[in-house]
Amino acid sequence: MYDKEKKIKEIMNFVNDHRESMASQIVGRRMLGDGILISNERLEELKNALYNANEDEIDSLFYIIK
Repeated sequence: MYDKEKKIKEIMNFVNDHRESMASQIVGRRMLGDGILISNERLEELKNALYNANEDEIDSLFYIIK
């Protein structure tokens, strides 16, 4: 199974490639309070939030993007 860091990388790759998708907006809302992920600064905020999130939260977000 995937470890936390690999899941975070896959989540970030998905969000970066599909910034306006419903799945990316859900990830943004759950981690940052809104689904606005247009700028690179917001993506960096998301990355930091993901690294600070617990394993269960990462698992649920990984499921959403897969």
